[in-house]
Amino acid sequence: MHNNVVGDGHNSINELIDIKNKQRSAIGFKEIKVDTDLVATVKSKGFEMNNIIYQGDSLQLRNVCNFGQGGEVKCIDLFLANAFVMSTCNEVAKKANLRLAGLNYIGEDITLARTPKFGFNEINAYPMPDVHYFADIEEDKPLNFAKKL
Repeated sequence: MHNNVVGDGHNSINELIDIKNKQRSAIGFKEIKVDTDLVATVKSKGFEMNNIIYQGDSLQLRNVCNFGQGGEVKCIDLFLANAFVMSTCNEVAKKANLRLAGLNYIGEDITLARTPKFGFNEINAYPMPDVHYFADIEEDKPLNFAKKL
């Protein structure tokens, strides 16, 4: 998912990024880099870096969904995932002759009962265990929903 910050009603966007970077760094993830593209994206949303966001409001920091650019992983309990999506993931991995694979899912909520609109933008033959074990840094607890294909 896109990298973002969630307002707390007290800290500026810069400070929220600093807080998030400490969380990411603590578990070995790349920090969100504040560069001209990030600042431009924030400005395009009507904000300045020193603005304070209302508590609970989310602000998208980039227009790309890239883990290396500060994008995030959303951990989904496999038992809640749509059966068609899970079946498709397994088929993609099998067609690539991979017993274990990381697929970057981009689409609607994967827990929808109906088949969501979705696609994959990447298949990783060597998925990062840290991503799957420490997937939900917002909760500050390790989660492990990795499953053998």
